[in-house]
Amino acid sequence: FPLPSQEGTIKELLIVRSDSSAIVLREEALMQEISIINSFLQHSPVLYWFKDTSFRYIFVNDYTTREYIGASRRILGNNDFGLFDEDTATKLRFHDEEVLSKVEIQHTVDQIRDKNGQVKNILFIRYLIDRQNEHEGKYIGTIGLEIDRYLQELEEANKGKKHLEKVVAERTNALMSATANLLKIHNSN
Repeated sequence: FPLPSQEGTIKELLIVRSDSSAIVLREEALMQEISIINSFLQHSPVLYWFKDTSFRYIFVNDYTTREYIGASRRILGNNDFGLFDEDTATKLRFHDEEVLSKVEIQHTVDQIRDKNGQVKNILFIRYLIDRQNEHEGKYIGTIGLEIDRYLQELEEANKGKKHLEKVVAERTNALMSATANLLKIHNSN
């Protein structure tokens, strides 16, 4: 940049040099991290989505689309009432409204039908994403995990525990009865 003197002639010349390669490398590394995270979210076997504050879907991962909503439906820009039955949509909307009003992480277990009509128990974690800038606002993030297998294993474990308790009670009663009979025999002698 030429620096003119008071007379208008060039007095000094200022040269500014900038090495933008470090900035470019940081941006490339950030983009690679974002790509990895996006790939993880897209291909994870969990329900995962973002909605805007009007409850419209702005991101839905592949698993949710494939297993619950169906690829043939238009998802992005739609809301729950355009994608799910009324009961399910009402529950989802209620929980989304709670997240917006309470601004805290929410854990719920809801039943949702998959694309084949089977009812699945889903543990949902909902949270508010507040970008706090003029270009991006608030979003509702939701992660859902099918817990039917866990519930089945828990039920089987409880059945096993109940069976064990029943066997112990039966054996204890038999032992007490045998002990009482032995005491009777011993006392009669």
